[in-house]
Amino acid sequence: MVKKKKKKNKRGDGLKSIAKILGLSFKGLGVKEKVVEHSLASTWRQAVGEMIAKKTKPGRLIGSTLFVNVLNSSWMNTLLYEKSELIEKLNATLGRKQIKDIVFRTGPVENTTAIPSPEKREVERIKRPLSALEEEFIEETTSELKDEKLRELIAKTMAKSKETSRP
Repeated sequence: MVKKKKKKNKRGDGLKSIAKILGLSFKGLGVKEKVVEHSLASTWRQAVGEMIAKKTKPGRLIGSTLFVNVLNSSWMNTLLYEKSELIEKLNATLGRKQIKDIVFRTGPVENTTAIPSPEKREVERIKRPLSALEEEFIEETTSELKDEKLRELIAKTMAKSKETSRP
């Protein structure tokens, strides 16, 4: 009978660190970008100034590219000349070099500084049941956690994130 060797980590105990499990899970869910998007939404006016904030609205952050809605093409053209300065200001406000490019596009800019309340965000989401593959992924990801409460909390959080999606 051949015994399988348990793969050991740097500590040599064969266990996965919580940081590694959460890092892999959150990376796939796009949590890092969402945190930065939220930070931008709340500090946008401070970073770009009152005049620009009234005519723009930060949108999605994909990788290191920020998509910004602009009131009209005239403003979009003006902002193209200020792009590098805006990137510097935004990165200074965030405290790290997160944004490397900005893509301006015409689109809605109302309520530029308002962050939707949790109640409104829930209304905007569509709830769906988890697939068997998603349930299996959550179970596999959290199975090695010894702390039962922590395992349940992380599994519940992952399930809720996967159950709800934006339309």
